[in-house]
Amino acid sequence: MKMICIKLSMVVSLLLILGMISSTVYADRTKYLKPTASDLSKAELKDIAAEFFSVKWGIPKEDILKAKTVICLIDSKIDYWDIAIYSCPGTDGHNIGELALRRDGTLYWWCIRSSEYYEAEPDLMHMGTIITPTEADATAQEIYEQTMEHLKNEFLVDQPEQYEYEMALVEEEHFSDGNPVWIVYVKDGEELLWKGLFGYTGLYMTLVPAQQEYKTYFLDEYTFTAYADDILGLSNKALSMRTSVKIIRIQRAQADREETVETLKTLVPLYKKWKQAHPRGWDEMEDLIDEYGWMAGF
Repeated sequence: MKMICIKLSMVVSLLLILGMISSTVYADRTKYLKPTASDLSKAELKDIAAEFFSVKWGIPKEDILKAKTVICLIDSKIDYWDIAIYSCPGTDGHNIGELALRRDGTLYWWCIRSSEYYEAEPDLMHMGTIITPTEADATAQEIYEQTMEHLKNEFLVDQPEQYEYEMALVEEEHFSDGNPVWIVYVKDGEELLWKGLFGYTGLYMTLVPAQQEYKTYFLDEYTFTAYADDILGLSNKALSMRTSVKIIRIQRAQADREETVETLKTLVPLYKKWKQAHPRGWDEMEDLIDEYGWMAGF
């Protein structure tokens, strides 16, 4: 049973404790196999993983070889090696990569930062749904100009205009908690050289060499709860105090009328201000206002 890669969001943070309990309860259901003499050795497997992630993270293979690594052979419909790499220097010091290889050493799937794939070089622009930009979105010209500036400043490219640029506003499940993102491919003919991400309003997210993993998939800027937590000073308080919990309590009918009204009167003005800079809004808050806003006069 492979590690489940969980997309980090404010709502998911509420369920972390339950997830940890669930993992403990079901851990004994994982079936492990004993390697045979014909299997790859753990040293060979770690070397393969280090080579793979050195490209994805853009850090030296030698650093990854020093990281804590857990390797086991999983009994499944397709038996596979599960290689989990932890606490690698320069990668924020948490569980930062998992690679699954078939017993012959070929790629089965891989996962970094909550994003799981079954191919080494996923084409996320065309895996997602390309949508037509609206007045809420940055223009393709703005994204093009920003990309060239980042190539100049980050990669010291003297003449970025010499390359071809493919860009699209895309809705894809890996990105930005459901918000569309601008994906940019920078090419020299058919060869992909760099790939970039920008938020739908044009906020820069990341630009990396073609085979490297994106450095981020979302921005707190596009999540209303992160904004409200910051304004209300809730970010470092108990989980029960956070904006996401207040919203969930109303959604699940756990809040009485008084609490619902108080929450709405606190959050709706903040949301309207936040939405001025994020015209696509946030569906959960829109639904909350539609269903319960009348209680607080909205």
